[in-house]
Amino acid sequence: MLGRMARWIRFMGYHATYADNSMTDDDIVKYCKERGLILLTRDISLAERAEKSVLIESPHIRDQLMQFLRIYGVNREKLMKICPVCDGSLEEVDKDLVQGDLPRGVLLENEEFWKCNRCGKVYWHGTHYRRITDEIEILVGAANEDEKR
Repeated sequence: MLGRMARWIRFMGYHATYADNSMTDDDIVKYCKERGLILLTRDISLAERAEKSVLIESPHIRDQLMQFLRIYGVNREKLMKICPVCDGSLEEVDKDLVQGDLPRGVLLENEEFWKCNRCGKVYWHGTHYRRITDEIEILVGAANEDEKR
């Protein structure tokens, strides 16, 4: 239901677990309760059942993210430090350790690299990184403007 939102929440510096289709609503509520998690959902009845939940109002990703930002903001310390794929933590690694994992052009154009401690995916500050961080700043500005109104 909110898989795309989970990826963006991770970009914004928050860990986000995404419930897969094998989990029932009871499983999801229990999982969140046992771990002290906040449930983000578009399902009204599910939101009412969870101890801590946020009902995501819009079906549109931009509006969803602005709603999230109005409540939680961006975690600047962890911005772009959580793997958007698996929710692992990204740790800076020496360029020499990732040479075999990346195209030559990426290695020539970048000096800093981060590797997920869970899935092993490697990241760097390329154009994709800049587009994402620029979009986050635009969303933060829009969310702040909405709050002023």
